[in-house]
Amino acid sequence: MFVRFIGTHDEPERLEVLALLVEAYEQRHFPIEQPDPIAFLEYVLETRGLEPADLEPFIGAPGKVAAVMKRQLPLSFSVSSGRIGQVHRLQSQHAG
Repeated sequence: MFVRFIGTHDEPERLEVLALLVEAYEQRHFPIEQPDPIAFLEYVLETRGLEPADLEPFIGAPGKVAAVMKRQLPLSFSVSSGRIGQVHRLQSQHAG
């Protein structure tokens, strides 16, 4: 929502153009990389004191977990968009 200023009927259009220019500049000079799901899993494991075995309910057998974490096997779309989204709820077995 734009606030209309007295005597500046074109101000909202100027603000919109300015916002588009800033967005284009940021995308060109400060691009945001796509998130890496394996890096996310590594972060969750490390910060919560978990082991790769804790991912088995989400990914599958121990061999599959190991292959995914070593990037030898791709993380399937169904796993990455579904059950892996629940990984953030994992808590360390050792947390007190």
